[in-house]
Amino acid sequence: MVEWSKEGNKEVTLNDLFSLINQCLKRDRGWKEYYESEMNSIVVEEKVRDHELEILSMEQRAEKLFFSKRYDDAAEEYQKIIDLTQKDESEIGWYLQRVAHCRYYGSKLDSQKLQRSAFEKNFELLKPKEGLAYKKIENINLNRTQNIIKYIQQFPSYEELMLEINKLCELLSFGTEADKFEAAMKSIGDLLGYISQRPDKTIKKGPDNLWGLGNNSFVMIECKSEVSQGRKDIYKSEAGQMNNHCGWFEKEYLDAKVYIVMVIPTLYLAYDADFTHDVKIMRKKKLMLLRNNIIGFFKELKEYDLYNLEDAFIYNCLKMHELDDGSIISKYAEDVKKRER
Repeated sequence: MVEWSKEGNKEVTLNDLFSLINQCLKRDRGWKEYYESEMNSIVVEEKVRDHELEILSMEQRAEKLFFSKRYDDAAEEYQKIIDLTQKDESEIGWYLQRVAHCRYYGSKLDSQKLQRSAFEKNFELLKPKEGLAYKKIENINLNRTQNIIKYIQQFPSYEELMLEINKLCELLSFGTEADKFEAAMKSIGDLLGYISQRPDKTIKKGPDNLWGLGNNSFVMIECKSEVSQGRKDIYKSEAGQMNNHCGWFEKEYLDAKVYIVMVIPTLYLAYDADFTHDVKIMRKKKLMLLRNNIIGFFKELKEYDLYNLEDAFIYNCLKMHELDDGSIISKYAEDVKKRER
């Protein structure tokens, strides 16, 4: 039986699939003609890879210099690569780490400073020995719409932008590995125009995610993406962890406004557990709503020139898809419920 979707598109059935397979296997003439027609219509664009080849050649020169114990020359060659790598912070961090390795043989102090800078750009790299001091979010005069426009304009086309948005939203699912979920949540903060951090990842203190909303207001997020969706309660240990993070925030940000969210499948706090602050809960339904609204927001850009977007247009789209500041702190989480004995 053939079914039709609400949009009027024919849904493929198993019989359709079997028919198509038989056409392929039996070399059906009509299928062959259709296949040739479609293949001939493909325009092959040759990708210019001169830049990539130049980087690879420079890497090779740097490695040769390093193994020849010409450490300063090797560091300078890696610095040239950094000068050519202007957009990708994580990639810049990688090459800074290589510079730090080269400088280690001349000055351990300079090497550690460089390694600290590398780690701040790419949290997957080696941590400097002396650790990292926490760098507070300064977001009094946040220009959110301009931040969103800058994020969008990193991508050469709408299609590539949507590939990234869909990938990030897909990772915002219960069952996703914790580190990937938290990294995606940080990127979601960035693409929404906020200043976004992962304190626990960088300094081993504080929440999994922290968004600066501007005007000394913040969203603090604790993620429990690997918790079983059949879990009934938020455990005492999890509540204690959240309380510690709230204490950390108050120490760092004093009287700043903060909206506190725990992303976890259950709404109930165990009988023997207590929160010291007002904590909201984001469950699966609300997480899906956030994902869908983000995708809907970026779909609005399909017919527009990404390099000529206006603040008013972005602001209106945020309101339309309930991603304005007011909605962020009211639409996507619920009050926790205390489990009775």
